[in-house]
Amino acid sequence: MTTQIGAPTWFRPYIVMHSSIKMPASVRAPYRNVAILQTDGARTPSLIRTYLGAKIVFFSGPLHARGKQTAFTCALEEALTQCRTLNDACEIERMRAIGVPAWRIESVEAHHAA
Repeated sequence: MTTQIGAPTWFRPYIVMHSSIKMPASVRAPYRNVAILQTDGARTPSLIRTYLGAKIVFFSGPLHARGKQTAFTCALEEALTQCRTLNDACEIERMRAIGVPAWRIESVEAHHAA
């Protein structure tokens, strides 16, 4: 099972995905993966893989996911923060590339900094 957080666009192509992993029967606790994918902005991958124009930027590997404060929740929060930062930088870079006025870019930078 894979779940995606966020919808990719051309201006904000990075998404966070997480999935459960199959473990041996001797392991009783659930384990999950967290990944940040860079997409082409048009297609949304359904799996954490490098296909459909997607590239894996960050992959956590198996993380323990039982309890309130787990390795998985910490990695997910960190991935969401990192994804937001990557998307903000990409959005501002692409706004400069297409010639958006400087006052508009400054307002977007201020909004993202808050």
